[in-house]
Amino acid sequence: MKKDCSDIGCHNCAMKSVPFSKLTDEQLEYADKNKTVVTYNIGETICKKGAPLTHVLFLWDGIAKVYTDLPNQKHVIMKLLKKCDMYAGPGIFADEKYHYSVTALTPVKLCMIKIEAFYEIARQNSLFTYELLSLSNHAHIRYMFHLTSLTQKNMQGRFSDMLLYLRHHIYDENPFTANTSRQDMADMTAMSKESLIRIMKEFKEEGLIEVNGDTITLLQEEKIKFISEHS
Repeated sequence: MKKDCSDIGCHNCAMKSVPFSKLTDEQLEYADKNKTVVTYNIGETICKKGAPLTHVLFLWDGIAKVYTDLPNQKHVIMKLLKKCDMYAGPGIFADEKYHYSVTALTPVKLCMIKIEAFYEIARQNSLFTYELLSLSNHAHIRYMFHLTSLTQKNMQGRFSDMLLYLRHHIYDENPFTANTSRQDMADMTAMSKESLIRIMKEFKEEGLIEVNGDTITLLQEEKIKFISEHS
């Protein structure tokens, strides 16, 4: 029987994020004692924007969306979380609030470490803290790229950015089977669902992609990159 994070400790976990690979055995044991394993079903809220930041999240399995709420019950998806990702958001080391909501797109299993234990480990281990800063800066770069895409590119450019993001950063394969609904894709690109479907149809008719249900194949990836860079 395959063991999961409920059965093994942080010390023996083969899926440790880079910061946690820098911890001593004692620090891993301390993290394990302050860890809770939680599962979420599709559509369940993992954390809510504005709520107190009580835990740092580590995805053992599944995919979740990180999004911000807008008026009229709309929201913009900022990023997706996948297996082995760590998430706390910009509130960590700041105001200790979740600044984005997180919802499960697939069944999700999480390791949740108490924020007080996380801070204590960061105070003790400079290599751990260095890797946290690296992750934070990469996340900031990604957010700025996404913001530029949403505000400066046309719909074809935004759709191309989303395709390349899913292809390279989430699924790392081509073709890939998307766990995102058409509405999720619209929320990732700041479009209406109707506009998203229309742009997807255009890309299919131009031979850029093939779509079979939830499976998407990038047929002309270089041309999609060109559209991303020049739209």
